[in-house]
Amino acid sequence: MESLLEVSDIEQNTETIVKNDFISDMADQDINVNELTFIRDKIENMSKYNQINILRIFKKHNDIVLNENSYGIHINLTELKRSIINELLEYIKYVYEQENTLLSIEQQKEEFKNVYFVKDNKDNTKILV
Repeated sequence: MESLLEVSDIEQNTETIVKNDFISDMADQDINVNELTFIRDKIENMSKYNQINILRIFKKHNDIVLNENSYGIHINLTELKRSIINELLEYIKYVYEQENTLLSIEQQKEEFKNVYFVKDNKDNTKILV
């Protein structure tokens, strides 16, 4: 049985970035290398469907350069604005929350299946009248 994904690190990163967001509206502050590494790792571990949605986020911003070769599409994350970083973090948080919800529903479904629908789990007590 799969365990639930850890969302705490995503929430902590997102909260830290959101707190600093009002500063970034005035001027793009330097983006932390740890943030970029975190984003890169999370995106690389996502499914193809979610990676395509990330690409759509990049595509809607005209100032981002997308480099494509036979290995895939490469983007220099160090050139991104804070608003785009925040958008990526929100999407990553959404994906992990969605996966957690689905995993918990699947676990609950499996528990119900084991309790109510297993042949060996019948009630063998006799009814006295």
